[in-house]
Amino acid sequence: MLAQLSFGTWRFLLPDNDPGRHHLWNKAMVADRLGRMRTVLLAIDPVLETWFVSRQRVTTMLKTKP
Repeated sequence: MLAQLSFGTWRFLLPDNDPGRHHLWNKAMVADRLGRMRTVLLAIDPVLETWFVSRQRVTTMLKTKP
């Protein structure tokens, strides 16, 4: 879907000085990095990934942070 957007639309999606937009981008970036970390840990050892998921608090913090 994003690939079908015109170039003029991208300027409205990129973060600027709008605090709300910064918050949304930061939240998306954290969630993406968490997913990538889980993927790497799963490739190394599924038990390690399970342990990480049980110990991490990022998901809870993202849900509770306004």
